[in-house]
Amino acid sequence: MTAHGALGSLAPLAERELRAYYAFTAAVADPERADRCRALLAAEEREREQRFRFVEDRQSYLLAHALVRSVLGQLCGAEPAALRFEAGPHGRPELCWPERAPRLRFNLSHTRGLVACAVALERDVGIDVEHIDRRVDIDQVARSVFSDAERSALGRLAQERRRLRFFELWTLKEAYIKAVGKGLALPLRAITLDLDSPRAPRIAFDAPLDDSPDAWWLDVRRQGPAHVLAMALKRSDPSPITLQEWVL
Repeated sequence: MTAHGALGSLAPLAERELRAYYAFTAAVADPERADRCRALLAAEEREREQRFRFVEDRQSYLLAHALVRSVLGQLCGAEPAALRFEAGPHGRPELCWPERAPRLRFNLSHTRGLVACAVALERDVGIDVEHIDRRVDIDQVARSVFSDAERSALGRLAQERRRLRFFELWTLKEAYIKAVGKGLALPLRAITLDLDSPRAPRIAFDAPLDDSPDAWWLDVRRQGPAHVLAMALKRSDPSPITLQEWVL
């Protein structure tokens, strides 16, 4: 389900649910909106924002961190600026949470013009966004990170369809490795994605990866005319999903 509008007061997260929120960075070109975002950040984040050299990088950082703090703050019933984070086993940021309480898991992504975050309850979750007009050598990157089956499927497409499919594969593969938390340390060519499955994208693994394809729920979609958004959640059955725009 896709929804639009301000987040308001978020309902508690259900056990099977995946929620994703996105915002376009053009929103913080307005100084008043930028100030509202800045008020959600911790002091060290406000300081870091000012150190970015380029305006686009500064806006992307500001909006992404304001978005994730707003979402997590509402779900936790806490002030966004007061939230604290710690590094997980592989360096991935995790929300500090009282002992024995259900743990919110989240992931954050940003690209030119768009930021997004995904939230789940006690389950590995990953999200990735990409601008499909970014400059990239599709064939060279595909040789480095796509499996033989993925490259073969990509090569069968008409030229005008290949760019979109490339970014669908790339963002979904990124969402998976972000959910696992090991990043580019994983052998990406050992992961094969099938986006032509009739129900939902499917994933398969070759050695040396030791994972179960049936353990993952995947989704990839266009987000407006210029972006692709992909999500990965560790669960075996389809997940109730809410995808909502964050309006300042």
